[in-house]
Amino acid sequence: MSIQSLIVDDELAARELIKNYLAGDASFIVTGEASNGIDAIKQIIKKKPDLVFLDIQMPEMDGFEMIETIGLDNLPYIIFVTAYDQYAIKAFEINALDYLLKPFDRKRFLSAINRAKEHLLSKKTIENQITSLLSNIKKETKYLSKIMIRTGGRIFFLNDDDIKWIEAASNYIKIFSGNDNYLVKDTLGNFEKKINPDKFVRIHRSCIINIDFIREIQPWDKNNHLVILDNGKELKLSRSYKDRIFDLFGSRSD
Repeated sequence: MSIQSLIVDDELAARELIKNYLAGDASFIVTGEASNGIDAIKQIIKKKPDLVFLDIQMPEMDGFEMIETIGLDNLPYIIFVTAYDQYAIKAFEINALDYLLKPFDRKRFLSAINRAKEHLLSKKTIENQITSLLSNIKKETKYLSKIMIRTGGRIFFLNDDDIKWIEAASNYIKIFSGNDNYLVKDTLGNFEKKINPDKFVRIHRSCIINIDFIREIQPWDKNNHLVILDNGKELKLSRSYKDRIFDLFGSRSD
C-alpha cells in the first residue's frame, strides 16, 4: 500500500526533515508540500492525500482553522506538528490523535508514522476523533500561564505574570519581560487567543500589554492616549482599542 502524504509547515527546514525521515519507508510517497493553510486546503481537495503532517502555528490560517475550513468530509489522517502548545497536546492524547512536538527525533517520528500506517490499513475513520478534538478545545478555553522561550540553544519557560508587553514583528512576536525581550515565532493575533484576556489587553494593532504593569494613562492627542508602564515605558493606546482597557478598570474613557 502506498500512503500519499502532504507536508504542511511554513518552515522549509521542518518540511525537509519530514521528507528525509519519510524517505526511509517506501510505503510513504510525498505528493506535495504547502507553507500555509490556504495552499494546503487546495492541495488536499485536489490531491486527496492519505496523510497530512500539519503544523499548528502558521501565518494567515492555523492548523485548527484549516481543519474547520476544509470540513470533515475532506479530511485525511492528520499528524499534528507543534512547537509548544501543551493544551492542544493534551487534547490530542485524549482523542487518540498523534502529534510531533518540535524538535522531534527519528525514533519519535517513526512511532507516529507506524501508528498512522496501522490506522490507514485498518481503514478506521477519524471523523469522530477530529470532531471530539475540536469540541474539547472550544468547550473550555485554557490560557497559557507559562510561555516556552527558545534562545541560544536552550529552552526555558516564562511566567505570564512576568510579561510586561508584547509587540508584533511580522510573523514573530517580541515578548518583553524585565530588562529582556524574546523573539517567538507566532503572530500577535494567534498569541492573543492563548493568553488571559482579563490580564492582557491589546492597546494597538501591534501591541498587547499586561495591565498589572500600567502606572498611568495620559491623553496624547485628540484620538489617542499614552499608556505608561511602571518602568517608564510609553506605549500608544489607539482610539479603536481604548474602550477595552477602560472597561477592564470599570471606567469610562470619555
